[in-house]
Amino acid sequence: MKKGQHRSRMELCVMAAAGMIGVALALFLCLSPQFRRQEVHKCATTNENWQSGPLTETQKAIQEFVPQEQELQQIAVWINRQDDAAREGKLRLTVYDSEGVNRAVCERAVEELVTNSWEWFDVDAKLTVGETYYFSLETVGGGEICPTAVYRPMHLDRIEENVRYFYGGELIGDASAACQYRYRLPLAVTEACIYVMFCLFFAFAAGELICRAMRITWKRAEN
Repeated sequence: MKKGQHRSRMELCVMAAAGMIGVALALFLCLSPQFRRQEVHKCATTNENWQSGPLTETQKAIQEFVPQEQELQQIAVWINRQDDAAREGKLRLTVYDSEGVNRAVCERAVEELVTNSWEWFDVDAKLTVGETYYFSLETVGGGEICPTAVYRPMHLDRIEENVRYFYGGELIGDASAACQYRYRLPLAVTEACIYVMFCLFFAFAAGELICRAMRITWKRAEN
């Protein structure tokens, strides 16, 4: 009798441990940003592609934008390297708010960039939805030939975020940077519930397998 009670307690302990592990794993999935859904807002495809002047530390291309989600993960832009003649320095993308406070600074080697192709910059910035922000493009430590930024007519680009576009401190009318915004979305209640149920199911299934193995071992020991 005591042996049976002891074994039952051991099985209960195994299942309780499995449940705790399942809950811990579910919390890990819910809190880890890499398991959250993403959403990309992309400008419309158009053949009307224009170029700014050379991107330098004094002549920057600046896009004013209003984020549509709180966590901005990446920004993609189109760059022209002038038939790959621009090779020196780094292209710097800076995200800052209306007060001029930097929220993110990202750099890519100019020689690694591909002309007329999406180039992604890791931002990982928490912004306020509906407020105004800016991202600028400049070449740091560039040579005589610097890359240019590609932009498009605002009325064709049709992207919610973009507002005004500047080059060298001057407003370019009806212009919008050729860009994309990748957001990390907030965890939804349904997603959290799915994670919890998924983790508990497999944790309890693993616990049951362990209990079965323990029962088989006990039976063999008795025989």
